[in-house]
Amino acid sequence: MFGKCSVTLKIVGVKCVIPQVFFSFLQEVSLKEELLAKMESAMDNYRRKFAVVRHQQSLLYQDYTKEKQVQIWHMIQTDNVSSLDA
Repeated sequence: MFGKCSVTLKIVGVKCVIPQVFFSFLQEVSLKEELLAKMESAMDNYRRKFAVVRHQQSLLYQDYTKEKQVQIWHMIQTDNVSSLDA
């Protein structure tokens, strides 16, 4: 049913046979845990990068808003000067 047994253990004087399937399962679980740890590390790295990009975007938007305000102020000043000349 489980295939050949690869290891035998003695537990309290009773011979216990552990099938190869169990060891394969443990190895698979171990590999999945390692992969999960790598993925968590990568996810943290991407979160940090995203936070930096989000901050840079907010700084760019602040600069854009300031430039727009200056342009509007200049337009208002130009309109006021034009109306005084008329």
